Amino acid sequence: MAQSFDFRKLLWVTPAGEAAAAPQMRGAAQRVQERLVAPRSQGEAAQLKSLLAKRVSALAVPGNARAPHQPLSHLPPLSSP
Repeated sequence: MAQSFDFRKLLWVTPAGEAAAAPQMRGAAQRVQERLVAPRSQGEAAQLKSLLAKRVSALAVPGNARAPHQPLSHLPPLSSP
């Protein structure tokens, strides 16, 4: 019987690496967020954020192969436009 191999690599950031990279990641995330919500009304921006949060939550379901390694609850909430 032939063996099945999974060649995907899983990587985790160490706590020290996360602490070192967090300021840059937060800044980059904030800039992307601003570009996404800038052309939208407050209502549309709120709806977009709600839909994106729903999608991220769906990915974090236990047993989901694409679930993030760490829940996103440690991240600051999205800011309003």
